[in-house]
Amino acid sequence: MNDNNPRPSVLFKSVTYLLWGAFFFCLCLIAIFYKTKPQWNFEGIFRINSLTLIIWATVTFFSAVVSTFAQKYLIGFSYYNRFIGLSLGFTISVSLLVFADHIAIFLLAWFGMGLFMSRLIGINNKWGEAREAARYCQWHFTCSGLSLTAGILLLCFNTHQYTLTHLQGQLHNLSFPIVLTAALCIILAAAIQSAMFPFHRWLLSAMTSPTPASALMHAGFVNSAGILLTLLAPLFYLSDTMTLLIIIGGITAIIAQFAKLIQVNIKQKLGCSTIAQMAFMIMQCGLGFFNAAVVHLILHGFYKAYLFYPPVKKSNTFLPISVITVP
Repeated sequence: MNDNNPRPSVLFKSVTYLLWGAFFFCLCLIAIFYKTKPQWNFEGIFRINSLTLIIWATVTFFSAVVSTFAQKYLIGFSYYNRFIGLSLGFTISVSLLVFADHIAIFLLAWFGMGLFMSRLIGINNKWGEAREAARYCQWHFTCSGLSLTAGILLLCFNTHQYTLTHLQGQLHNLSFPIVLTAALCIILAAAIQSAMFPFHRWLLSAMTSPTPASALMHAGFVNSAGILLTLLAPLFYLSDTMTLLIIIGGITAIIAQFAKLIQVNIKQKLGCSTIAQMAFMIMQCGLGFFNAAVVHLILHGFYKAYLFYPPVKKSNTFLPISVITVP
């Protein structure tokens, strides 16, 4: 893939059309199976249900919009074609997360999201600040993945079940200490991924990414914690950790709102806003409103993706803020 070409390649345009096609295909599936609420399982490896279709439609829509906008917005950017490849990898990882039933594929998708997002943050590897930001964020994403892996494997080894479907059905047979430990590990993973206090600094340091990549991050990546908590909702009821989610969300929301008041950079302000919104979503999960949390993350995704597209115009060409300010 030639990154020296400042114009969109044929592959770039093909990926954009593919994403739009996938979005409309998901809409058709939702319309067809709206009343029947599908529950399809493919030999314990993959599964499709209503949540899968909704998240697929949301993710493909955001990715298609970002890809379409980037065709003009990133003209002149040296890493133009690399951006679309990393964005596509991130989209596939998120889609695989809600499609997976086997825990190995589920964990692989979680690590994949962090890997592709850190590469998008540090896409300009000739810029020292971008390299440091990517390294700092990747360290957080790796810790999140390891914490999630520890929690999931603890449940799997004690139930001898290695699919999410069967695992949830065996949670009531586990002792309380095991359920509590697993829940705390998974909550830690979600807190890091959603930039909850005190892990919020990685999101504020990720301003080196091109603006379309920031849109993907704020509209999709940080929302994945809400998906994780929703998929494993029975675990938090059994472990009595719902109150902990409320506390984490409440403290973070207050801190993020105060931090927003002292920021001078518009992208830093948007970062604090995202942290506060994710904190509110965590509180919704703690109150047991998991359906409301999913709706919230979808609406937040639409809202935040729109905010990351300022009309910065130069010589009839739209350029991302991060590209303009790169030394």
